[in-house]
Amino acid sequence: MKKLIFICFMVFCLSIISFGEVLESPDVITPQDGEVVSGESIELKWSGFSSVGYYFVTLKDIDLNTIVIDQVQTTSTSYTIDSSKLVNGHRYQVMITTNTDKTEISYFSVIDIIVETFNVPVMTKPYYGQSFSDENVHVAWKSAHNAEYYLVTLVDETTNETILNMKDTLSTEYLIMKDLLKSGHTYKVSVASVNNGDTKWVDRLFVINDDIKENRPEIQYPDANQTIKKEQLTVEWQAVTGRDHYLITIINETTHTTIVDKEKVLEDSYILGDMFLLPEHQYKIEVSAVKDRETTTDISYFRVKSTVLLKPDIIKPFLNQELSRTRYRLDFTSSANAEYFLVTLKDLTSNTYVVDRLKTNVSYYDFERNDMVSGHQYKIAFAAVAGGEEKWNESFFYIKYPDIKPPNFLTPKENTIVPFEDLKVDWQGSDEIDHYLFTLKDISDGTLLYDDLKLENSVYTVPKSDLKSGHTYEVLVSTIRNAEVVWETIKFMVAEEEVVISKEDVLKDISYWAKPFARSVTEKELLGKEILEELINHPKSELTRAEFCEILIKLYEGFENPVIEVDSVVSNPFTDMNHLPKRQADVILKAYALGIISGESDTTVNPDAPITREQMATMLLNTYNAMYGELINLNEMKWRDAFVDQESISGWAIQGVRFTNAMGILRGSDDLFNPKDLATHEMAFVLIEKSFQTLSELKSNLTFKLDLEDQISEKTTVQLIALFEDIELGYYSITDLNITSSNPDVAAVDGHTIIPLKNGETIIEVEFLDRVYTINVNIQK
Repeated sequence: MKKLIFICFMVFCLSIISFGEVLESPDVITPQDGEVVSGESIELKWSGFSSVGYYFVTLKDIDLNTIVIDQVQTTSTSYTIDSSKLVNGHRYQVMITTNTDKTEISYFSVIDIIVETFNVPVMTKPYYGQSFSDENVHVAWKSAHNAEYYLVTLVDETTNETILNMKDTLSTEYLIMKDLLKSGHTYKVSVASVNNGDTKWVDRLFVINDDIKENRPEIQYPDANQTIKKEQLTVEWQAVTGRDHYLITIINETTHTTIVDKEKVLEDSYILGDMFLLPEHQYKIEVSAVKDRETTTDISYFRVKSTVLLKPDIIKPFLNQELSRTRYRLDFTSSANAEYFLVTLKDLTSNTYVVDRLKTNVSYYDFERNDMVSGHQYKIAFAAVAGGEEKWNESFFYIKYPDIKPPNFLTPKENTIVPFEDLKVDWQGSDEIDHYLFTLKDISDGTLLYDDLKLENSVYTVPKSDLKSGHTYEVLVSTIRNAEVVWETIKFMVAEEEVVISKEDVLKDISYWAKPFARSVTEKELLGKEILEELINHPKSELTRAEFCEILIKLYEGFENPVIEVDSVVSNPFTDMNHLPKRQADVILKAYALGIISGESDTTVNPDAPITREQMATMLLNTYNAMYGELINLNEMKWRDAFVDQESISGWAIQGVRFTNAMGILRGSDDLFNPKDLATHEMAFVLIEKSFQTLSELKSNLTFKLDLEDQISEKTTVQLIALFEDIELGYYSITDLNITSSNPDVAAVDGHTIIPLKNGETIIEVEFLDRVYTINVNIQK
């Protein structure tokens, strides 16, 4: 008796334990809800219950809206997801469902997946179980990550016949022609993405309508692809006259399991309890009418709604996404069974709410630009609400600063010459910065005028009083934002201030005989500012070799000759110029490049030495040759060759003395040339004026002359000495030549003009001794 009582007591205790355990949803332990995970694989873990026999694991890719793992059954409380099933940067939904229909949902995001594979294509057409009549079937899918190409297969499920066998295509669509399809048949179309020989398949079923329906049990409920609630289901169909019975088959297409397998039914309906239906699963119904061993079948599909209020999936923004400061739409998925939604947006940096529990019926929120603050972090939270229950999901994002860019200078531009006046420095800046730092340095004398001057605006005006004419400056502007700094520099030159010499007291120290020449040189602006001031302020000082070089280069460039770029023509061979201002060093190198001056040795030029009259004569001849070429027959020039001191003229200077004397530039005095005498600054004014006049006359009077005895042919190369308005000075080749004699009594044409004609043809009237010839030539430089 005691033994029986003990047994009854134990049974009672066990029953209390069994009925006392509350069946709850499993709690997902890892990954935690909203966690960002990485690695080769991910292990799902959840809390279990002793009363639960098994669990279903479902994994959904939220970004692709595809099922990755579908209702995998396990008795364990953990499941390992291989990284090959995951896509780097995507968000995923985990659903753990018990065999007692209790479900828990969690979310995680993936970064830094070590093994990245290609994806299964997501099929968009046809939808599952779609019916077609007499028409082509359009199959379409989304492009799969890393897919090289796709395969398409079509199988007639009714006859188990393969219609298309792995047709390859690079497109993401395929058209199945209606000639391949049969009325009343069910077909399965499969699409695979291919990468390096590996394939990943997805398939869909569709039906071709039967044109003869009299003997087919047409399913009335549920309609094709209808979504129903999770409740007891009554399948209804149109009765078939004379049938023996019906056969009912119901398949869970999501788990590929058969719930009812060809069950015999006599009525025109069938009841399926809700215990066989799972939320969010797809089902297929087949109803066959059997008569005398012949069968006609109709097929329909339906999906079961979820009865659980799910928290919304956040589509945008991604977790910790950086957004630009512009209008942005925050998106989430519309949760099933929700009556409305709540939106909360909080500025975490300032700890203030932009919106708090805003009620809305749409699955988005427009975040306006004025609501944003650059550099701040925000939390967005959405809730689905039904029956007073709230299911929340949240994400975080940042508003990034606009790109900070180096200043783009508008004025002045790099290496330009600006007027000697107040200078506006203007640049294109960046948005949302702290401030600018403005630095200005005088490169010419090394003076730092402004050192990191703090500015709020992208413009600053430098007063004229801070600038010096003729000096070169460097501007540096830095853009500051927090600890970030970018900068840009430019260099520019301030134009020289004009020197106006109009008062006699400016020339008061210059000898009376030199004043007219000084006035003329000044008015014609034959010299630069620095050398002009030096000659006027120190008229009795000796003229140096460097100063004479500067005078001749100014004359050379003043006659529209090409400006010599020193750095690109000649390097500096002289070691005794380091003390000179850059201006003087440059003109010496220009003169050296043009052959106007030569060094006293291979490495010295002696720039500070006073210049002698014979040296000036030689350098003037060299300047003429640089401008017009060595075309004057110096031996035929009439000059005063009876100087008493002629023997003291250096041999290398004879031609220069002959040239300058014949041209009236250096005449000498009292039968003396005085070749070794030194020149002064005021003497230079006389020399400059006479040289300018002489070179001007040579430019306009020299003509193109040929001796009568010259052998002229098409290969003859001549030089045009005169420089006219339409023809540049230079060497030309005669490519076509025709000479005709004119009347010997006709005088030479005055000025020997060159008249440009069409197509480059030119008539040149040339004086041949006492006769005038007309030469029709085509010239080519």
